[in-house]
Amino acid sequence: MIKTNVVRFINNSAKIVATLGIMLALAVTLLGSSASASASASASASSSTDLATFSKNDAKITVFISNAGTGDRICAADVILMDKSGTTITKGQTDSNGTFTARVSAGTIQIGASADGFTSATTLVTVKAGDSLGFKLDLQPSK
Repeated sequence: MIKTNVVRFINNSAKIVATLGIMLALAVTLLGSSASASASASASASSSTDLATFSKNDAKITVFISNAGTGDRICAADVILMDKSGTTITKGQTDSNGTFTARVSAGTIQIGASADGFTSATTLVTVKAGDSLGFKLDLQPSK
């Protein structure tokens, strides 16, 4: 019984530490201490979800999804990151601030985003090992 509780405690502690790492990375990005870039046509990039195991060959990208008409961030937008061949690296949804953060290997990344009531958009970005970049992707409201 004690062993089971200790294992549960350790597993829960690891999850909390990973969550705190993600929250810290997001706070640093939102406060502007990380590099910021803009992709062509107001596009953006983002990547792999396990930020706690960031290696020197990886890059962190944060995608900000916005309404092109109003500039407001779009929460619960679907985001997908793919490599040059179209293979999915990671996917997920933006948080309540319209933000999606992920870890990816250095290289060319295709970012796609969609949301109800908006036209889908994609862009290509190139990231280098060690980069920590933010990209904005504007979605046009559907007619």
